[in-house]
Amino acid sequence: MPRKKKSDNEIPENGNGNGTYGDLEPEIVGAVASMTARTNDLVTELGRLELHKYRLVTEIQSLNGRATQLLRQEAERLEIPKDIPWKVTPEGQAVAVRE
Repeated sequence: MPRKKKSDNEIPENGNGNGTYGDLEPEIVGAVASMTARTNDLVTELGRLELHKYRLVTEIQSLNGRATQLLRQEAERLEIPKDIPWKVTPEGQAVAVRE
């Protein structure tokens, strides 16, 4: 007897209220499970990387803050007025910046 074609929105009946179309091929089930596991591993790794990134950014901010504090102390020691922009040369000299 030929199989009756189901309409696009028809849900098959299996007696328990759920529509079952059939079993997936075992290779497909395995492939999807493998891909899902790999996806979960990648999400976990991204979390680790985000935490590492946060720690690096925090260290950068700390180092910048400490460097700024050292430069402020040197500006005070050298009596550089607070309203005068200055920079450090590669030779280690404090020089005024002309705007």
